[in-house]
Amino acid sequence: MQLILTIVIPSLLILVGIFLNNARFNSIEGRLTTMEGDLRQFYRDLGRHEADIINIKERNRSS
Repeated sequence: MQLILTIVIPSLLILVGIFLNNARFNSIEGRLTTMEGDLRQFYRDLGRHEADIINIKERNRSS
């Protein structure tokens, strides 16, 4: 009985902790991947807007 209390239960608690931390890290990784995609889309849109602004400025200069 003492063996169970001193070895098995702490080992099980450690394994549960590892499992829960792994699930948390997977959740964080998923959120970061989503944020990365959003940032890429933002910079794509920003580039398009910047190109539009440059085109408008060039049209205004030539008019």
